[in-house]
Amino acid sequence: MATLNSTAIAPAPLHRVTARSLVVGGVLSLACGLFIPYLDHFIGGTFLGGQHLPPGAVFALMLLVLVVNPLLARISPRAAFSRSELLVIYAMLLFSLLIPDHGSESVFVPVSVTPYYYATAANGWDKLFFQYIPDWFHPARGLAIKNFFESLPPGSSLPWAQWLVPLLAWGSLTLVLYLLASLVSVLLFPQWSHDEKLAFPLVVLPLEMTGISRTYGGTNFWANWIMWAGFGVALIFQGLQGLHMYYPSIPGSNGYFDMANWFKSGPLMDLGWTPGLLLPSVIGVSVLLRTDVTFSVIGFFWFSRAQKVIASAFGYRNLGGNISGFPLWLGGQPWGGYLAYLLIGLWTARPRLIQAWREFIGEAKPQEEQAVSYRICVAGILLCLIFATAWLATAGMSLWSAVFVVLMYLMIIIILSKVVAEVGLLFVQQTITPAQALNYYFGTDLVGARSLTVGMFFDRAFADDLRSTIAPSFFQGMRIAELGGVDQKQMLKSFWVAILCSLPLALLGGLWTFYHRGAVNCNSWFAKDSGNSGWDPLAGWLTRPRGADPSVIIASIVGAAAVTAISAMRRQYLWFWPHPVGFIMMQSYPVTAMWFSMLIAVSIKSVVLRYGGPRVLHQVTPFFLGLAFGDAFTIALFKFISVILGTHGLLLGVG
Repeated sequence: MATLNSTAIAPAPLHRVTARSLVVGGVLSLACGLFIPYLDHFIGGTFLGGQHLPPGAVFALMLLVLVVNPLLARISPRAAFSRSELLVIYAMLLFSLLIPDHGSESVFVPVSVTPYYYATAANGWDKLFFQYIPDWFHPARGLAIKNFFESLPPGSSLPWAQWLVPLLAWGSLTLVLYLLASLVSVLLFPQWSHDEKLAFPLVVLPLEMTGISRTYGGTNFWANWIMWAGFGVALIFQGLQGLHMYYPSIPGSNGYFDMANWFKSGPLMDLGWTPGLLLPSVIGVSVLLRTDVTFSVIGFFWFSRAQKVIASAFGYRNLGGNISGFPLWLGGQPWGGYLAYLLIGLWTARPRLIQAWREFIGEAKPQEEQAVSYRICVAGILLCLIFATAWLATAGMSLWSAVFVVLMYLMIIIILSKVVAEVGLLFVQQTITPAQALNYYFGTDLVGARSLTVGMFFDRAFADDLRSTIAPSFFQGMRIAELGGVDQKQMLKSFWVAILCSLPLALLGGLWTFYHRGAVNCNSWFAKDSGNSGWDPLAGWLTRPRGADPSVIIASIVGAAAVTAISAMRRQYLWFWPHPVGFIMMQSYPVTAMWFSMLIAVSIKSVVLRYGGPRVLHQVTPFFLGLAFGDAFTIALFKFISVILGTHGLLLGVG
C-alpha cells in the first residue's frame, strides 16, 4: 500500500527550548485559559480548539510566520523566531487550546452540579443516588448552584469560597491524570515512532508551515502555488458557509446529508443516523494516510451498519438497551476489541516495557536517552494509578471497582492516543466508559449503587466525551520535537508550562462565564447534557438492577477475537489490508462524522496513484495540505468575526 507520512521527514539536530518561546507560549496559554471558556461555552459554534489539529493553533502559527517574524526580522535577522521556537509555541497550544474547550476534563465543573439543578419529582434522582454523592464534589446546594445556571442577580458576587474545595478535589485528580498521560507518552512514544513507525499525520502541517521540510512538491510551503490552490478551495467552501449564516441569500452548504432519510421503509430503514459531511481538513489529512488504514476505517464503519440492518431484517433489534445507538450484541463488539488492541500493542512493545521494568527495579542501566528516565517514568505511572484509585475509593467506590475504573481509563487514553497517531482523526471518542462497563460486565448489585454513582461522575468528567483530551497531545508534541530537532526533555517541560498556565484560568474562566451568563444560556452539551446524559442511565440502573449482561460479554469476546484475528492476518499476509483500528472505531462519533470525507480523500488518492504514480501524488500533496490549512484559517477567522459581531452558534466543521 502506498503511504505518505511524517516519517519521510528526517530528524533535525537538537535545539534547546528558549526562554522567549516559553514566555510567548505561556502568555498564549494564559489567554486561552482566560478567554476560551467564554468563546466556546457562551459564544458557541466553531471551536478554536476541540481537535488535535486546532484551528486556533494553526492560525497563531500562521501569524507568527507571516506577520510577526517579518516584523522582527526588520529589527534584526536574529530577532525572528527560529523554526524550533515556532514549533515549541505550536506544541504548547496543543494543550492550552484543548484544556478549556468542549470535550475537555474541565467539564467536571458543570458535571458536579447538574444533577442538583435538573433533579425533579419525575426523575427521582434525589432519592435514587444523591445520598451517594460526597459533599466535596460540589458547592453547597442552594443559591450557589441555582445562580450557576440562571446567572448572578445584580449586585451579587461569585461564591468563590464555596467552590474552593470542589476545585481542589477535582483539579488535583485532573492534574494527576494529565501526569499519567505524560508519563505514558514517554514510555510508549519510542515504540510508536521508531519501532512501529506510526504516521503521525497531524504533525505534517505545522512542520511544513515552519519550513522544516520541503518533502511534498519540492518547494517551500509558502511559495507553493499548489498549496495556495488548496487553501483557496477550502477558503471559498467554508467562507460561503460562514457568509450564508449571515446572509442567507448567499449560497453555502457543508454538503451534509443523512442516508437514513433516504430509506423510510424496506430493509435499510434501520440503517440509523449515517451522515455525510464535506470536511476539508479531513480530506487533506486523510491523503497522508496509508490507503489500507483509510479503507479499513470506512469499511468497518459500513460493516457495523450492515450487521445492524441484517439483524433488524430478521427482527432482532435493540432488545435490552443500546450502546451508542447500537444493540448491545453489536455495541459490545468494539469493547472487546479495545482490550485486544491494547494487549496486542503492549505485547508488541514488550522489549521496551521489559527494559523499562528492569531499569525500575535496578536490574538494568538505561540504554538510550529518554525525556524522563524509565525508572522515574514507571514509578510515576504507578503513583498516579494509586492516587486515582485512592481518590475514587475515598469518594465511596469499592477498592476493586476503583481499580477497574482507573485501568479502564488508562486503556482508553492509550488507545485514543494511538488512533490519533495512526489515523489522524481530528478528534477521537470511544464507545465504552468505565461505569457502563462495570454495570454490563458485573451487574448492578455486585458493583453497588455507591460505586456506580461515583463511577458515573468519573465517566462524565473524564471518560465520556474525550474530544479534547490532551493525552494525544503529548504524543503529537513529542513527534514534533523529534522531527523539529527540539530537545524532548525540555519540550516535555514546555507542555507542563502550558498546562499549568491554562488549567487554573480555564476553571476560573468557566465559573465566571457560567455565573455571569447563566449555564442555561451556554453550550448545551458542555453545561447540561455532559452530566445529564449520565444521570438518566444511572437512575435506570438503580431503579431496575440487572446482572451481568450475557449479550455484551459475548459481543466483547467476539470483538476481541476479531481484532486478534485481524492483527494475526496482517502479520502473516502482506496482502491482507483490513486494519484493527477500523474495527475498534467503527461505531464512534468521529468516524461517523468523517467517513464520507475520508472516502473522498482515499478515492482521489487511489486515482492519482493509478494514473500518475507516487511521484505525482507527492507533487499534488501540497494541495491537500492547503485544504487543511485553509479550513483551519477560515474556521478561526469566522470565530473572531462571530465574537466581534456577537453572533452565537456559528458552526463550521464538526460540532
